[in-house]
Amino acid sequence: ERFQAFTSVLQKNRIPFKREDYLLGDFREKSGYRAAKLLMISEKLPEVLVCANDNMAIGAMRAFREEGIRVPQDIAITGFDDTQLAADIGVTKVNVVANKVRSDEDREYLRAHIPEDALLGFLPYSSDVIDADRNGESPFDYSPELVEEVRRIKQRMENA
Repeated sequence: ERFQAFTSVLQKNRIPFKREDYLLGDFREKSGYRAAKLLMISEKLPEVLVCANDNMAIGAMRAFREEGIRVPQDIAITGFDDTQLAADIGVTKVNVVANKVRSDEDREYLRAHIPEDALLGFLPYSSDVIDADRNGESPFDYSPELVEEVRRIKQRMENA
């Protein structure tokens, strides 16, 4: 279920996923540790390692630190479950910025399904913003609402 959600999000955002970049684990710290060791041997470190749960993320973090690879400076690691132990040692919590929100109904749906402390804000949907982005122009020049919402999101991140 988690893997399906992960690949679905990648596909929707047109982020390429290669099966060889996927390492199987068993949700235990040891499997995260082993996966990280395999990544280091392959010399193909990704920018971000997405782990299926916090235990695996903790194991991966331990393996990288043993080899002098700094987390998050050299590689970012995210887990899933938001355990307190993971937060205490620096496993990244996933926050959400909702994009292309078209209505109050969309906002209410997202508020009902995403924990309040994880939802940072809503980026307004605007055809002007999309057109500017496609034309290589700054979307911020076309939407004062976008500028203001990005400021609010930045403030929430700084205060977190």
